[in-house]
This record gives sequence, structure tokens and C-alpha cells, in this order.
Amino acid sequence: MPGEFNATICTQVRLATHSMAPSLSAFLSSARAACLHGSSNAAHTWTSFTIVLGNPSADLDSFISAVVYAYFCSASPQREDHKRLFIPLLNLPTTSARDLWRLRPEFGTALKLAQKPVVGQDVSEVSRDENNKGLLQQLVTVADVRSASKSTPISLFSDRPNTKNDYVLVDHNALTIPTQRTEDLSRHVNIIGCIDHHVDESYVPSNASPRIIRTGIGSCTSLVVKHLRDSQLWPVPDDGYATGELARLALAPILIDTINLTAEDKVSDTDRDAVAFLESCILSTSTSTSAQKEWNRKSFYDEIATTKANSLDLLTLPEIFGRDYKEWTESTKAGEKFTIGISSIARSITWLLEKAESVDEFLKLVHNFARKPDHNLDVFGMMTTSTSANGDFQRELLVIAFGATASEALKKFDRKAKNELRLKSWNESLELLDSMKSKLTDANGSSSLWWQQDVAKSRKQVAPLLREVVKEC
Repeated sequence: MPGEFNATICTQVRLATHSMAPSLSAFLSSARAACLHGSSNAAHTWTSFTIVLGNPSADLDSFISAVVYAYFCSASPQREDHKRLFIPLLNLPTTSARDLWRLRPEFGTALKLAQKPVVGQDVSEVSRDENNKGLLQQLVTVADVRSASKSTPISLFSDRPNTKNDYVLVDHNALTIPTQRTEDLSRHVNIIGCIDHHVDESYVPSNASPRIIRTGIGSCTSLVVKHLRDSQLWPVPDDGYATGELARLALAPILIDTINLTAEDKVSDTDRDAVAFLESCILSTSTSTSAQKEWNRKSFYDEIATTKANSLDLLTLPEIFGRDYKEWTESTKAGEKFTIGISSIARSITWLLEKAESVDEFLKLVHNFARKPDHNLDVFGMMTTSTSANGDFQRELLVIAFGATASEALKKFDRKAKNELRLKSWNESLELLDSMKSKLTDANGSSSLWWQQDVAKSRKQVAPLLREVVKEC
């Protein structure tokens, strides 16, 4: 059964998304209200909705892919089902929207620049703007749904049998919501569409529409923009939509994920085409010649990139480990279920040690994060990125195995990935390496730390390698 929500809210959303040509802010506020304040009053007229869900790392690409897709699918008169609202949902089961200003400050900067571009303004002024908190509180997370479970129309946390909501997955193609069991998800989630740039895991039904899963694309948002254009869901600027706002918002993750289109190993023609189209929307919707001249893509990129880079300073180490984190469950040849988690961190291991103030404290926090009940990992990977003293981009890779079988998987990974990732021994801290052997793993466990010299390979390539060796054990 599709979800239902209060007719009054639905009417407001439809008015906002059609005749009133909603601003981005108006759409997000209406979608949040519809999501969290459903009613069971039978006297109301009901309509359906679809949840647009990003991956559990909840990064800028996932967030904006969901928002842009949901906005245009809800607003476009090209769609036949005008009574269906698409609601962007952040895949964060323990973080509410009111906490995003600290945990995802780059979201606030992207929203602020999308709605009121501030070109050339000091980055710190933008990132510290109190208004960013208000913008972020217009979003809705899985944690918000959980706390409003008695009123929300989303059935994700319902005990009622056979209650399902329609979902479109963006930036992932195998549904995962941390803290939720797979069997619970299958009872409440009906996957009707997917747009993603990761390896196809054969989870999304073949009859899903859209079913767009293409690797080699720098940003999932680029694929979303292409689909909206191909489907005539992205309107021409004079149709009265908030095209400039949505274009600026969509630009943010594409530029961040491709380093302003300069990362040759990441950027694709699809990304370049999306940027060209979005910039044409921005320039065509500018109200004056001076506004057009003021548009500066590099300044726009720099403001968001700087906010993101500085965001880790506000967080504790456990929050840093969980900020950009993904998790998978695989079965060994013997049928044993193994849980694998990988954190991506835009800081070096040395920086993390300094923040922890001691090797022992760092290892204790790593161990606690990996083995706490919410994760209870068998294999935990940590991928870091940083810049060397010479200005070169660099990667480190830490992998921890808990138990004998996981240790065997780590040995296989070492043999398999040594050449593929060009792994080199890491010797920056002998104290850390010595302590890892005695304090980081459980009985029969093991750990390894390397420089990853093939810096072009991100978690998109490393995760499948880890998952494959686990399945071979």
C-alpha cells in the first residue's frame, strides 16, 4: 500500500509545487511537514507519496541527489500522478535535522548559496551564518521519522504487517539503513526506482523505473540531472520554477566530487554536461547583467569545499568515524554472516592521532566504534585522504579484522589488493603499529595499515575488494 498523509498538507504542497512555483525552502518545509505530521483521521482525503533515500554515508551527493530528484518529480506538470509527493529523506538513523549544522555544515552552506548566492564573501561568514541552522532544520532524517513514529505516515518503524511505502534509491542500489534489520526493511520498503553510480548489486528490481545504475560517473547528481532532463521533468527557466536555486544546489556535489572538474580520474562527460547545463540555468535565470558577471564557479566551489574540509574540527573522533560511513553484510562459504564497515575521512591518520591526544585513546575509540552493538563489525576499514607537505594528494588504508575468519580474509585482501591498490607499508608511527598488534583487535584478530599509492581508487573500488575476499572465506 502506498503511504498516506494529511490532505491539508498535501494541498499546500501541491499549490506550492505548481501554481505558486515553490522556492527550494518552501518545498523542503512542506515535504518535512507531510512526512512527520501524517494523520489517521478517516475524515480527511488521502494521497500517496514516494520516499527518495540516499545512502547511509549521507554525504553531499546523496543529500542533494535526493532533494533535486524529489523537487522536480513533485513539481513537474509533466508527471501524470499529480497527487504523489516525493519526499527527500536523509539516511541518518541517529542524527536529527536539528543537529546537521554541526555534523554536516557543508549542507547548510550549499543550501545557503543555492537560495542566496554569496560570491566572494568570506567563507567563515557563510559557514557561521545562524540562518544555516534554520535551513537545515527544514530537512528530514530517518531519526526524525523514528522520533515521530506515532504520527508519521512512513511505515518504516511500524509493527503493522503488509504496510509498505514506495522508495526511490539515489547514490546506492542496495537498500541499507543502519540499525535496521534487512528483514524489517523488506516488510516496509517497496523499491520502485534507482539512480546510482556504484557497481550494480542486483538488488533493485529489473522493472523499476527509473533503473539507472552507471559506474564511472563522478557524481550521482549528474545522473539525476541527466534523467530529469531526458524525462522533461527539469523545466526550462521561464516555466516559473526555482530553476536557479535548484541548479546551484545541484552544482555543489558535482563540483565537490570532481574537485571542480579537475579530477581527471573521476570526472566524466556526464559530469561536464551536467555542469554546463546547470550553469546555463544559473545565467539564464539571473535578473541582471551584473549578476551574471558575478557568478564565479570557483568561488562557489571554494566556499563549500572549505566548509566541508573544516567540518571535522567540530566533531569528536567517533563522530568523524561515523560521518562518512558505509556498511555491508556478506556470507562466507560456510554461510557465516560477516559485517563490513568502511569510514572515509578527509584527514590523515597522524591528524587523527593528534586529535585523540594519544595512541591508546585513538585505538580505544576505533575499537569501540567497530564493536559497539550498532555495528558489531567483523571487518572495519578506514580510508583517509590528505595532502602531503609537497602538495600531493595521498591516501591511507587501515583494515581491522576481528576473529580468525576475518583475519584470514584480511590476509587474502593483502595478497589481492597489494598490486591493485599499490599498497605500501605505513611507518609514520612505530608506537601506533606496535600498539595495533596488542590493543586493536579481539582474540585471533589482526590489523594492517598501508599507504595506498593508487590514489584514484576510492571506497567505490576498495569496498568490493573487501567484500569479495570475505565471500571467498
